[in-house]
Amino acid sequence: MSGRLLRNTIALALACATWSATAHAQSGDDRVDFRQGAYRIMGWHMGLLAEIARGEKPFDAAAVKHWAGHLQWAERLPAQTDTQGSRKVANSRMKPEA
Repeated sequence: MSGRLLRNTIALALACATWSATAHAQSGDDRVDFRQGAYRIMGWHMGLLAEIARGEKPFDAAAVKHWAGHLQWAERLPAQTDTQGSRKVANSRMKPEA
């Protein structure tokens, strides 16, 4: 493949990927799905930590640190979806005062 053809192919692929990501991010339903998914991730990890707190699983400091790290990462995700109009989307259960 010639250098010019390769550069043009890469440029076209990057343009398509950028357009696709931008179009995907603008959709209200995707923002709601993303936000709800983030809350499911947080709920899952809180459940794992709660089992240890209730004594249902033995205490494992490394596991607690690992799950808490995932929880710390996931707590930043919902704020990325709070854009203009995302609370008015059909699947959203977020209250206006949130």
